Amino acid sequence: MKQKTVNVDAPADIDAALKNAQEIPDFLPPPGELVLKESKVKVTIALSSRGVDFFKEHAREPLIK
Repeated sequence: MKQKTVNVDAPADIDAALKNAQEIPDFLPPPGELVLKESKVKVTIALSSRGVDFFKEHAREPLIK
């Protein structure tokens, strides 16, 4: 079977082509704001009522004092 070839030529005057080019505004968020999907794991734990109360109380406190 004969392979198909595709001939793609750059413009003869690349400088003229670049002068007519238009800049496309960046529409993607910065890399730090991109969030990758993570797999999730279900966990079951048993805590005492006292332990749960401890965490509830600390969850209400502001992070910065």
